[in-house]
Amino acid sequence: MIGTNDAISSENTNNRVPRIDSEQFTENGITYWSYTWFTGNGNANSTVNLLNNEIINNTYPNFTFDEGITEAPFIFKRNSIYYFLYSENNYDSKYQMYYKKATSLSELSTNTNSCRLTFNSWETRPDKHSHGYNAGHGSVIQIGTEYYLIYHIGNGNFERSVYVSKLEFVGDEIKQIPAPSFIGGGEHVGNLFGCAS
Repeated sequence: MIGTNDAISSENTNNRVPRIDSEQFTENGITYWSYTWFTGNGNANSTVNLLNNEIINNTYPNFTFDEGITEAPFIFKRNSIYYFLYSENNYDSKYQMYYKKATSLSELSTNTNSCRLTFNSWETRPDKHSHGYNAGHGSVIQIGTEYYLIYHIGNGNFERSVYVSKLEFVGDEIKQIPAPSFIGGGEHVGNLFGCAS
């Protein structure tokens, strides 16, 4: 879905900029709308409180490690912790999923610690001239007390297939999703910033 939002803030003022991949999270009768928007500087994810049009979360890429935010913001809550998932980087480079967590939705904006959730394209390339497999664009569903990530794996920018992986938690951290056994390639790299691996 591509659209615009009437909410105004000092960091998200151009309503002509396309927004994609809108997702809704509802809690206590309030619906929050998250989307990716194209800033011209690595892009961003924003979350808006639709009750008062207040932007409560702006997430920007960490250029120390990443090329930019690509798509697919998603919020879920587990044991009073809010998790914000999104995909970063180019499909044929280091495309992968990240998450960050906080004890409130508004804290997501101030938490700059992003944890890797999936493997990336560079790690799965058989050589520098080949495409690598990549995983991203995820959503989470809860069944009973278990949580499952639904996401796609692609080869370069083509041939995407849908996968489901059970999320494993170490305290409040999510363990990184391993690459399926059919994928060979580069060495596994653990999560950044001391996240569970």
